[in-house]
Parts: sequence; structure tokens; C-alpha cells
Amino acid sequence: MRFTAATYNIHRCVGRDGRHSPDRIRTVLTELSADIIAVQEFDNRARHSWPEIVPEDISAPLGMNCIAQATIEDPHGGFQANLLLTRHHIADTCHVDLGRSGPEIRRAILSLVEMPEGPLVVVATHLGLSVQGRRRQARVLVDAVDAFADAHPVIMLGDFNEWLPVGGCHSILTRRFDSGARRRTFPVWAPLLPLDQVWVGGGLELNDTRVHRTAASAVASDHLPLVASVSASSAERTASSTNSPGRDDTRTISP
Repeated sequence: MRFTAATYNIHRCVGRDGRHSPDRIRTVLTELSADIIAVQEFDNRARHSWPEIVPEDISAPLGMNCIAQATIEDPHGGFQANLLLTRHHIADTCHVDLGRSGPEIRRAILSLVEMPEGPLVVVATHLGLSVQGRRRQARVLVDAVDAFADAHPVIMLGDFNEWLPVGGCHSILTRRFDSGARRRTFPVWAPLLPLDQVWVGGGLELNDTRVHRTAASAVASDHLPLVASVSASSAERTASSTNSPGRDDTRTISP
């Protein structure tokens, strides 16, 4: 199994210049040429004066399937959401509530994606701003992944809001997952903090991680995208291909 994955906080499609431009975000996502993308802060709430968009406006031009997960719902219409985009069939999805952080309910998408070599569990999430909150959310997340993943390989992508070099949610996640080099992705004009991260488990390996810096990504959001090259051993690939499940539904888990 070998694929490219990415995570990108699109900041409601509002760029450094204050302009709302889904077109610029689509340009950056196209540049990534990724098989799997986790997106944070998709926003089409009615409180904004922007033209209405839907998640498919982001995913369809890329030819990707999309799972949307609302984290803030506007009583007047629309929502802020996490998105999971993939070029492959999504066989099963579980939505996990990680607890409230201010006005936002922090959540994670857990999806079983049918890769050509076999099933892969993909996690897309956006953790909160407080240290204790992130630690609590990480514990819930690890338990949910353990319950959902069975023996399948796992990749977890998102904005973890973790700027501490040690401790924080890292002390929880490193017991279950491996991560690559911490790349600085925020803020886009002078990247200092490695908020956006990729974690793997179940036999997957991070061959490389890189920050995607282009003319488009320099203005489209306040984060830069993080891209990872991922592979698994031939033994893991063989095991995965013989355990493809037949489920096809959506569930929700709350703490």
C-alpha cells in the first residue's frame, strides 16, 4: 500500500487578504495531488455574507468523494465542518464527538476507505485550543479508533492545535500512533507552529512529510497544507487485502 495524504485548515476559504475565495482553496487542493485529504474549517454559515457553497463544491471538481461533519451549526442555516476527501470508495463512517471547545463541538470522522490494496482507516479531526481539552479529546479519539479500526492500518490527519514540543495531546497519541517530523504550518506568513499533523498506525510508515508552499497556498488560508507520503510493508498489504469488510453505513459515537 502506497498513497499520498494531506491535511489543510482552509480558514473558511478566507485568505491573507481577507477575501473569501473557494476557487483559491480548490487550486491548492488540486496542487496537492493527494489520494486522501482532511479539511478543517469549511464554513457556509448564513451569518456570513459570502455566496453559499456546499462541501461538494470543494470535492466534486477534484473528482473526490466527500464526508462532511458539522462542528458548528447556524440556527439560521449552514454550518462549519470537517471534511474528508478521498479518491476511493468509503465503505463505512463513524462520527465521534470529542467534547465541546467554546462554541464548537470538536469531532472526528473515522472512515473505512477501500484502497486498491485493501481497507484503510482514515481519521480526520480538529482538536481544541486548551491543553487539557486536547488531552481529553485525544483519549476519546484513541479509544474510538481502537474500537473502529480492528486490525486495519490507520492514518490520522488534522489540525491538532498542539504547539507544545512535548506533553499535551502528544503524550496520549504517541502511545498508539507514530508521527513524522513536525513541520511548521502556521501562520502562513511566518510559519512557527506545527499545528497540522499526520499520525499513522497498524503497520503504516511515513516516508516523508512536507509543507506545501506555492503562490496559491501563500494567500488562500492562514495555514499551509501538510502533505505525507505513506506506505506499508508487503506483509501488512497482504493481511489487509484478505480482511476487507462488507459494512457500508454511518454511525455516531459520543463520549
